[in-house]
Amino acid sequence: MFGTAARMLLLQYAGIDLPWYLYALLAVVLVAVLGYRQVDLSAKILSVLVICEYLAVLVLDAAILRDGGAHGVTLGSFTPAVALSGSPAIAILFCFAGFMGFEATTIYGEEARDPERTIPRATYLSVLLIGGFYAFSLWCLVVGAGAGQLVAHLRSLPDPTRFL
Repeated sequence: MFGTAARMLLLQYAGIDLPWYLYALLAVVLVAVLGYRQVDLSAKILSVLVICEYLAVLVLDAAILRDGGAHGVTLGSFTPAVALSGSPAIAILFCFAGFMGFEATTIYGEEARDPERTIPRATYLSVLLIGGFYAFSLWCLVVGAGAGQLVAHLRSLPDPTRFL
């Protein structure tokens, strides 16, 4: 997915047209080099990238809330009727897949002063914060596109990664 997204991004904004697999190969090489180097370097780079990612999403969320979206700011997405319509099983499966790996905090038990207390707190806090961030940002996307037009808008895109 990275190769395709990088290709489309660079083609649209820089006019560079290279095959998707070259971008994917570059990403694999970069990850391999960072994995081979010290963990501190990889952690710092990952921290900067994650902070930039969260800031970009928060800027988009703020812009949507400022402009009000297609039908204004509404909480209609949170009604039980909407939550149970469509394919809730697919939504639940997507939620589970989105949280795969959160249990990795147990790996850092040796690093913590009091792992019996610190690791569960860190795990619960990360799940709550990330889950809240995902829910808030997805709600902002629904508000921005309009609850009734979101699916139609996604289906009309030739490349669904452009929405992401």
